[in-house]
Amino acid sequence: MSFIHHSSMFDFQYRNTAPYETPYFHSHANYEIYLFHSGHVHYLIGDQIYLLQPGDLILMHGLTLHRPNIDTRYPYIRSIIHFDPRFVEAIHAAGDAAQELLRPFRDLKYARLRLSEGQLEEAMQLLDRMSLMEGRGDFVGVQRQRLAFLELLYCIYDCCQEPLAERSAEGEPEIRVQEAIQVIEGCYQEEITLEDIASRLHMNKHYLSKVFKEVTGTTVFTYLYHRRINQAKIWFLTEPDWSVTEVAMRAGFKHLSHFSRLFKQMVGCSPDQYRKQLQGGALALQND
Repeated sequence: MSFIHHSSMFDFQYRNTAPYETPYFHSHANYEIYLFHSGHVHYLIGDQIYLLQPGDLILMHGLTLHRPNIDTRYPYIRSIIHFDPRFVEAIHAAGDAAQELLRPFRDLKYARLRLSEGQLEEAMQLLDRMSLMEGRGDFVGVQRQRLAFLELLYCIYDCCQEPLAERSAEGEPEIRVQEAIQVIEGCYQEEITLEDIASRLHMNKHYLSKVFKEVTGTTVFTYLYHRRINQAKIWFLTEPDWSVTEVAMRAGFKHLSHFSRLFKQMVGCSPDQYRKQLQGGALALQND
């Protein structure tokens, strides 16, 4: 059974089987919970590509560009909840607890959770209950659906303890590197220098270069080039009509020869070979 409920504060799609009608990258202000039931889907968020398995749960704050890339030969079934964080504050008795409950969305930005058997069973039971209460359409149904939704948020919060702890343990260098990565994410398609990035962060370029290498194990520009190559891989998947030259230029490369050389170095084959393998189904595109 599938069910879809829409409102500006809370949007619930339960086991939705309808054809996907947003074949482009998008973002939104509401938080999102996405549970994958079945199909063959590469989910693209920012520069990450996740080859989904049934039971995978994605949470996101919505602002990072994202989209599923769906193989239409397979039935695509998913449950999705979009909600305004103010909705949680309104239905939760304790405002401070509501803020903490939403921390996975706020601090992690987005994450793919591979749930254990027990975690998946709990999440599915809560979604089932939400759908059942939605169908009642009365006062009790509305309130019990909200309670089940809050329980689902607590379930997700519990599943996120390890990544949240890792994020909380980050010190000043890690935070500064995260800020640098955010700058790169916003301008990787442009011509940009180390001085430009450091200036936007009000940092010394030599200090930025030092801490970036210490934290990531790579240089700022190696990271930048990997980001551009990853984006090119995404476009080879989603934009089959674009030429290799167009992909290279859109990804931020000024010279096709430089793009082709780096692509082969990082991916192991030329852009043309990669596209042919991808179109022939020989590749499972994934970089997580």
